[in-house]
Amino acid sequence: MELEALGPLLLAKDVNIDWLRSKVNDQDCLYCRLVISLDTLLFCFVPLLDKQPYVAVLSPQDLEEQSRNQGFLESSIDQIHAALREETFNPLSVLTFQRHDDMIEILVNLSTALKLSLKATIVDNDPSISTVILRRLLDDILDGSYLLGRLVSSRTKLLDSKDRAIELLKENLEELGDKQTLNRWAPKGSINYQALQRYDEDEVKKTTFARINETAGSEGPLKDAETAELVLKLRQEMKQYKNSSSKRPAKKKAIRMPSDFAPPVQLDAEQEASIKLEQLPSLVKEESPVAGDTASSGRESSKSPSKKRKFRRVKITKKSSA
Repeated sequence: MELEALGPLLLAKDVNIDWLRSKVNDQDCLYCRLVISLDTLLFCFVPLLDKQPYVAVLSPQDLEEQSRNQGFLESSIDQIHAALREETFNPLSVLTFQRHDDMIEILVNLSTALKLSLKATIVDNDPSISTVILRRLLDDILDGSYLLGRLVSSRTKLLDSKDRAIELLKENLEELGDKQTLNRWAPKGSINYQALQRYDEDEVKKTTFARINETAGSEGPLKDAETAELVLKLRQEMKQYKNSSSKRPAKKKAIRMPSDFAPPVQLDAEQEASIKLEQLPSLVKEESPVAGDTASSGRESSKSPSKKRKFRRVKITKKSSA
């Protein structure tokens, strides 16, 4: 019955699932927690070695009975159940797992001196459920990978903008005749000198690839767990950002990432002479032609296609009788 409700939950895109990294019997794995009807908790585990997922079920009746057997009161049981249901129940140090045949022992650190042990039953899931679990995990990892790519692209543009700004400041400093200050702060071969060099993405890739190649043998399967944890954390941070931005009373405009930094344009004398400055419109209302203007001047002005003849508004008053 529990597995029938698990499939639709995993396939629903509007259901937020937080994948966390943990260990089960000293084996790295990813797991998620879901709540189905009647407050039943489902734990989906994906080991990172054999990649065969399995599901453990903890019913509310089992939780209450096991808590009572360990001396917890009714009020404490309700708090434990609420804590396990909370979506913010994410710290990796709170839950640890041990597998014993067809049972998963969940160790909950309620405080520094108080611990709770809960046992969840591992259910037999058919290959279709395993496929659904792996499919959802793959979708979430791909979402995190997309966010990681966008983040790398934005940082590369920002580094390029900073490099252009540094070059402009260096040129201005040299023009002021204070080149010795820069040489004292960043002599060749120093860390500061390297920091002033332009960011070379190809060189960074080569250095990173070489470092990974040297340490690949010692890292082993840990790189899979670290990679999955990185992209899944990015996805969680994106979800938290969406939730926080939706609660804001007024929507703020996002700061646009600068894609380029351009120094002031230098123009030669011929280019400067060719530039015409537009006269700003006057803020004072232009006076109409006075009455003393001659008729010829009015006709001459009306002949010009670019000018319009203007007339003064005359106020007519009734002449009083003598």
